Amino acid sequence: MYFKTLIQEQMLRSGKLAVGKEVPYLWDAPLDDAPGINFWQHISAVYKGQGQILSYFIGSTWDKRILALLIASAFFFLGAYEFPSFPQTCD
Repeated sequence: MYFKTLIQEQMLRSGKLAVGKEVPYLWDAPLDDAPGINFWQHISAVYKGQGQILSYFIGSTWDKRILALLIASAFFFLGAYEFPSFPQTCD
């Protein structure tokens, strides 16, 4: 009980409560949310969740990635085109 109160006070003091419901939700979560699920089902659920997160991230940032790829390739081809025109000095 002391540990729970201490954590709640620290979270309230830090000012990181966006809606004010984070502290109760933290302690309302059950320790074993699905007692009938084995280890490999947990791993499968985590893998699927990571896949959803990754697909959302890629879906929300595809335009920035393409722009970065176009700019990088433009600098690469500009450097490859301009490199032979630099004067070569051998000592």
